[in-house]
Formats: sequence, C-alpha cells, structure tokens
Amino acid sequence: PPGGRVQTIEPSPHKPGKAYVAVYRYMLDDWQPYIYKTEDYGLSWIRLTTGTNGIPADYPTRAIREDPDREGLLYAGTEFGMYISFDDGAHWQTFQLDLPATPITDIKVHRKDLVLSTMGRSFWIMDDISPLHQITEQQSRADAYLFQPTDVYRMRWSGARSVDDGAAPEYPPFGAIFYYYFADDAPDGNVMLEILDETGNLVRSYSTDSTATDTHPRGTPVLANNAGMHRFAWDLRYPGPIAVEEGANGGRGPMAVPGMYRVRLTAGSQSETRTFELKI
Repeated sequence: PPGGRVQTIEPSPHKPGKAYVAVYRYMLDDWQPYIYKTEDYGLSWIRLTTGTNGIPADYPTRAIREDPDREGLLYAGTEFGMYISFDDGAHWQTFQLDLPATPITDIKVHRKDLVLSTMGRSFWIMDDISPLHQITEQQSRADAYLFQPTDVYRMRWSGARSVDDGAAPEYPPFGAIFYYYFADDAPDGNVMLEILDETGNLVRSYSTDSTATDTHPRGTPVLANNAGMHRFAWDLRYPGPIAVEEGANGGRGPMAVPGMYRVRLTAGSQSETRTFELKI
C-alpha cells in the first residue's frame, strides 16, 4: 500500500520465490492489516488480510513468519496480539492465549519453540509447538487424539515456576511431554495414560482416578479428562517403592534407561499409541 512501512520480510523456508511481507500504515490513520504473499519472486502479490478472514479490519500487522517445519503454517503479529493460519493465510484465528494485549514486534521459531518479542511487555516463548504441525481436519474431527511426542533427553533438572506475581521466568516441565485432546469430556470420565518400554512392559501409568493405591500412591499426578487440549509430563522414572502405609509413596523410583518407548492413551473404548525415544 502507498506510504506503508514494511516491517517484516519473510522468505519462505519451503519454496523458492515465495515470500511474505507485513506492512502497517496506522501512522497515516490507516489501521487496516496488510500481509501479502508472493510466489513468483515479487512479480505479483496476494493480500492475505482482507479484514474479514480472521484478523480484524482495524488490527495493523507488524510481523509475519512461516513455520520452518510445516509449509503454510503462518504466525502473524499485530498491534493488539497474535494470530495463526493453518492454510497459508486464507483464514486466520486468534492465538493470544495468555499474552498481554500489546504489539507483537517480531516472531521466531527456534527448535520447535515459538519466540515472540513485544512492545514493552517482555519476551514470550511457547515451548514445543510440534502439536501445531500435526493439526489436520481429520484430527480436529476426532473425539480423542494423542499427539506424537518429541524425543526427549534424560537429564537431571527440574522445572521452575514464577512465585512473585508472574514477573519471573516460567520454564517448561521436566521429562517427556505428552499432549492429548478431547472434543468433549471423556465418555465414562476415566482416562489412562501408560508408558511402556520397547518390549511392551509397563513402566508407569497415570489415570484420572485420584484414589490412593499401591500403584498410584498419594502425590501421583492425575490426568485431566475434560474437553480441550491437555499437556502431561512423565518424569522419566519408574514408580517409587511402596511405603508401609497403604497408598503412600515411599520415594522416587529409578530413572528409565535410554531406548525406545511407547505411550498409550485410553479413554473408554478408544485407545491410541505413539512411539518416542529417550536419549542420553
């Protein structure tokens, strides 16, 4: 657009001749979003933000990036927050989550983490965006879905959370991270997540039942079974020894050895299994 400020130029990591630009003109009292795409080295451009396809007509655009692992997965930073497109900009949806309402000044995907800079509201990181690479129409129609986990390294460290009103950094949980999704609340309310070694032997199991037993002592994390997306972390350990008191935990068990593992999600009559590697 005439007089527009080109804030971001994003060459596609997937296709030669393809690129995106984010432009804004709000300093000229034009608050429309301007994101364009070319597939012929700039000979022609297609506007991806009409004001009616997801990003509001009065949200100026500052940043645009294409995911390096999935072609057509776009992240857009506007004057008032984040947006995402799964179809190369044909449609957009809000991706604000817990971000503050502030300008998104730049976007970077680094080792499957989404990194943002903002105007005066710090840096933000979404850890492990691999589930975004797996979202399809078929997956979105499923009643239950277990996403393919990423491989994990065996390390001795623990995650930390902010304890001072949210100003301190918040780090990802330790261990193997599993994501699962329910379209509705689990049919019978009960969900089971099991980790098995490469020979099929059970390593650890978790469920939605909070009742303390020898196999699920007090303090064992409980799975969520309500509708929506969920994240669960396995601490890479076997169950600890059983304490004298029934249902109590006698301590942490040994760490799992490197190798191939399977994770199995069971909800009612539905069951899905994925494979991942524990590295060292």
